[in-house]
Amino acid sequence: CRNYSLINMHYQMAEIPFRTGYGPQRWKNATQVMILKKAGLNRIDKLRTIVLYEADFNHNNKWFGRQLMKHTKAHNLMAKEQYSVPGKKSIDHALNRRLIFDIARYTKTSIAMTSCDVKSCYDRISHTPAFLAMVGYRYLPTPIFSMFTCIQDMQWTTRTVYGDSEKTF
Repeated sequence: CRNYSLINMHYQMAEIPFRTGYGPQRWKNATQVMILKKAGLNRIDKLRTIVLYEADFNHNNKWFGRQLMKHTKAHNLMAKEQYSVPGKKSIDHALNRRLIFDIARYTKTSIAMTSCDVKSCYDRISHTPAFLAMVGYRYLPTPIFSMFTCIQDMQWTTRTVYGDSEKTF
């Protein structure tokens, strides 16, 4: 788009929620769609569910995620055990994991380990600890409020081959 006034208006409509913590009502609608993981395999347990958000809400969340990552890297706030950062290799992670299990076996202690990839899973994480962690990283709370309040007040519909459901949940 070459129209500066349209670009400026779009910027302001995206920036207002981040600066104020406000979540527009139209952002509080989401549609679940099930897509094929493998061509021709239509079994319900073999489908992948994705969520369609409003385009500008989704764009704001992606932008916010990138800014948060830049902020944590710039202030050296990334956890030491995080291996998906530049300069670290997956083989180092695999070796450390193996060594942890070896030490636990040698010392006969119980351990628990989890590996979570919550990229783009804003609706699947617990909001209170996530909010506290982000604020603890000295990030402004208003964009977090905007994102989480929209998700918490969201009305969900399901899209099938017959159309969108009339009932929301």
